[in-house]
Amino acid sequence: MKKRLKAFSRTTIALLTAALVCSPFTKAYADDTVDSLEKQTNGLQNQLDSLNQDLTSLSAEITDLASKIEDTDASVQKAELDLAAAKLDDVANYIPSRLAALLWIMAAAFTRNDAKGAWRIWRRDRRNHASPNSAQTESACAGALGVQLAGPAYYFGEYYPKPTIGDPLRPIEPEDILRADRMMYVASGFALAWGCAIRGFLG
Repeated sequence: MKKRLKAFSRTTIALLTAALVCSPFTKAYADDTVDSLEKQTNGLQNQLDSLNQDLTSLSAEITDLASKIEDTDASVQKAELDLAAAKLDDVANYIPSRLAALLWIMAAAFTRNDAKGAWRIWRRDRRNHASPNSAQTESACAGALGVQLAGPAYYFGEYYPKPTIGDPLRPIEPEDILRADRMMYVASGFALAWGCAIRGFLG
């Protein structure tokens, strides 16, 4: 029994001695390990912060892009509505615009303007416009007056090349406004008389 106690005591003393001898090295290793882990943690935290910043910036860009897409969609829808309205106007006024041009040619004869010129220019230039209806009466008027209308123009400071209507037989003068007004009034009178005649015939 005594031998066992002595052996146990020796073993215990040896272990304690070894622990005391190795403890400085163990502490140094532990300190190095803690420092390394702290550096890794700081590095990972910095990466995480950078990723969060990138994510915030990306989220802002996505929000801005979504807003631009919504604005573009609204503009496209408005443009589609405007185009539909313009096409409807072209269809609705296809026949009236041509009848108005013929009445304008008749009015040119009654107001002592050039009815033959109105007929010739209308036949030649009535399609010189983006709209199929806009140049009908304009070409008849230009031919009746012997002047040139339309052509290139500036809109909001931007140059737009456009075809001309009529021949420049003479310079445009202020009296042309009165001449055009007289033809318009006579053509309107013809249209009113024509409408009343048709109504009387049908009624």
